[in-house]
Amino acid sequence: MKDMPAALLVALSKRDPALMHRVFERVVDNGRVLRTVFQMIRSGQLGRTCLSASLQRAFQRWLNEASVGTLLSASIGQQPSLRDVLRLARPTPQDNRRRALFGWLTDKEVSQWAPATAADLPEQVQALTAYRQAETATAQAEILRHLSVRWDLLADAARGPEVWKIMARQMGPQALRMNLNTLLRHEVFQDRALVEEMAQRLTDADAIRRSRQFPYQYFVAYLNAHQEVPQAIKAALQQAAEMACENVPMLPGPVLIWTILGARTYQMNTALCRGATDNGTSLKNSLHLRRIATGRLVHPQRRQHGKRVTTVADRFDEHHRCRCLHRGVDQAQTAWAQARCFQLGTEFGEA
Repeated sequence: MKDMPAALLVALSKRDPALMHRVFERVVDNGRVLRTVFQMIRSGQLGRTCLSASLQRAFQRWLNEASVGTLLSASIGQQPSLRDVLRLARPTPQDNRRRALFGWLTDKEVSQWAPATAADLPEQVQALTAYRQAETATAQAEILRHLSVRWDLLADAARGPEVWKIMARQMGPQALRMNLNTLLRHEVFQDRALVEEMAQRLTDADAIRRSRQFPYQYFVAYLNAHQEVPQAIKAALQQAAEMACENVPMLPGPVLIWTILGARTYQMNTALCRGATDNGTSLKNSLHLRRIATGRLVHPQRRQHGKRVTTVADRFDEHHRCRCLHRGVDQAQTAWAQARCFQLGTEFGEA
């Protein structure tokens, strides 16, 4: 669903090119979406196999107007890469500064940037190059204090825990959520003041609302966090999951939620982690029940031979106890997941 705006934009380029130009910057608001649009065009699944003249002008306009930081962030990722986009869009640089930047992003030799030179590169790019060439952690730390780019561009060349601590301070809340174990390996959590700062950033209500992340993302981060990750960080993930419930759309009742735990669903989920079926299903059901006016949860229990399905409407009792709803997963994992769902503020049964 997150790529649907990009797909509709490609379809619009054939139906109404003028309208496509009007909404292009609104849809393509970052480099990832630009590369997604480019990938959809190149795939040929939406009626196009290459950039038309109209689309090429739209791509050129975006590339010339994007900030240096936006282009550096867009350079992260492959298939397609930003280099592929630049080589097919062929934007005309507005000045030597932009010409040098395009040459650097496409890995061209400096001699091919003419009339631009290496001195024309933006300050952010020059600082990033100096960071990668620095031989000590102290030199890198000094450069990072005046450089603000995505941590993905810095990680490969980082030379020590002090550098990683500065990178952690520059990470966004979602990057922190997805890289807790990485930060643990690089000894970032040994700084207690930094741990408290990170916990506060993970529970930033405005950032959670803007990110449009659902509670499951925080739930998975909690499950996958190493046991040595500080408890303050894990508590922050639980609080963030509670806040993210507001990002779940409110459904008008009455709603009947029918959960299917068939063999194929079980195999697809447990291919990633044991117990993922019941963890994910329990969490989704609890969220739906919380975000509807009136509703009921119907939980079919698949028997061992798979030929008969009995309908079970399980609910938490007054002491917040729960029953295992699926025999194919670990009962402790299931009970923990459902107890966690209740902590998010949901009760099974009729609302």
